[in-house]
Amino acid sequence: MPSDPILVFDVETVPDVEGLRKLYELSPDESAETIAEIAFHKRRQKTETILTLHLQRVVAIACALRDRDQFKVWSLGSETTTERN
Repeated sequence: MPSDPILVFDVETVPDVEGLRKLYELSPDESAETIAEIAFHKRRQKTETILTLHLQRVVAIACALRDRDQFKVWSLGSETTTERN
């Protein structure tokens, strides 16, 4: 009995600091860390800990595909980009 292919993926994001800077009208002198903390603080006030999608920037997508007797893993994104940038 053939099994259906299974695709699993994981999306890694970081706060969209420049978008948040504009949204909250913050000074260009504010650090990326301060801006991210402001955004997380505002989100926690609404009882959620994850920023909404429009306030994030995708830095990588990892994928795994199982199809019958094959298994493939790959990622999409720049090797130089991390969740810290």
